[in-house]
Amino acid sequence: MDVEFTYEGQQIAWQVVDGTNTNLRTTVDISKQDITNGKELPDAKLEIRDADGNLVEGWTSTKTPHTVRGLELEKAYTLTETRAPDGYAEAESIVFKLVQNGTEQVNEVYVKSDDDWVKLDDATVIMQDAPVLDIDKTDIAGNLLPGATLTIRDANDEVVDTWIAAYKTHRVPISDQFIKLSDGNKEYIYTLTEDAAPAGFEIALSAAFRHSLTRA
Repeated sequence: MDVEFTYEGQQIAWQVVDGTNTNLRTTVDISKQDITNGKELPDAKLEIRDADGNLVEGWTSTKTPHTVRGLELEKAYTLTETRAPDGYAEAESIVFKLVQNGTEQVNEVYVKSDDDWVKLDDATVIMQDAPVLDIDKTDIAGNLLPGATLTIRDANDEVVDTWIAAYKTHRVPISDQFIKLSDGNKEYIYTLTEDAAPAGFEIALSAAFRHSLTRA
């Protein structure tokens, strides 16, 4: 900043200041991660919409976080995954807002949790995807067969998931609430059973399985 002083007579001093004030754009990083290891997960289709449902920005995730600039302060935005990568389940949407604290040109990020706003440790919104196990119920010719009641049980015979087969693939999340990952010290074995067959079909034999993914 350049400062110039001029004097008028012996008593009065004038100060003329020539300076520049620059406004910085708001920023937020969006990190799409694999829930099993926290690594960046590419090929997810993501978008941000404002409170009126208008599309603000859309992109495909890569191996690095995506930076979004120019969002308005104190306004709620919704981050949505419109398509998960192959082998993963779509994550729940995240509502967030940017806040400027004081006069420093650095914005903070808050996410909506129930009816409260929770401040993040840094300006990064993290959305995690869980891998899934796809299960098809088919006839002997390989055609999808609806109407069967199927159940997955763990080694303690506890029910992990149960459903009625339809004309689509059933997806079971691989997470601590469903199919657990091996941690290197313990291996989890599950059994898929058909509890009721569709009309005109016999009940299929049970099948034991484990998932090949391991926790990093």
